[in-house]
Amino acid sequence: MELQALSWALAAALVVYGLIERARVRRSAPRRVSIQDATPGGFVRVVGRIVDGGSLVAPITGRTCVSFDAVILRPAAGGPQIVTRGMRGTPFVVDDGTGKILVDPRGAYIQVVYDHSEVGPLDLAKVSDPEFVAEVGRASELRFDEGVLTIGEQVSVTGLVTAVGDGDEAGYRRLATTSLCLTGAPARPAVVSERTADL
Repeated sequence: MELQALSWALAAALVVYGLIERARVRRSAPRRVSIQDATPGGFVRVVGRIVDGGSLVAPITGRTCVSFDAVILRPAAGGPQIVTRGMRGTPFVVDDGTGKILVDPRGAYIQVVYDHSEVGPLDLAKVSDPEFVAEVGRASELRFDEGVLTIGEQVSVTGLVTAVGDGDEAGYRRLATTSLCLTGAPARPAVVSERTADL
């Protein structure tokens, strides 16, 4: 009986801590601004559609995208084990209706929704990039998950606003007629998300 009361007290304390932590994170989150109101030096969040960008090929499905996160998992006693994972991103442009901003994904946390999932043995005929699965080996039960960001998708991007041409972003200028870039700050990486809760 005493152990059960202690368990309930601990659970209540964890709930209260979680609520306090969530409020703290919301207070420290960067403010959402329109791109036309973004100024160099500000750490902000913008929401808009990807309208232009580099081109990558997702390794499992072969879809063309500006960013992907692909993972292959193997069942294990303590839960799924990652066999291999690949994440890449290329510069892209976001338009929120008030303007365009270049997004530099280097070092960013890119949060995609896994919109392709398949379970089964490795079948090289179903994988776009054989090098991605070179180290996988043969297993009867693998899980293949992949998420991509493509032109036309809505995203939320949090980062430091800089002027295009500061540092080495000048090479990205071909992507848009924009003078602003969102990138990570030294102590705060950029975050790109397509998750509904972030939009």
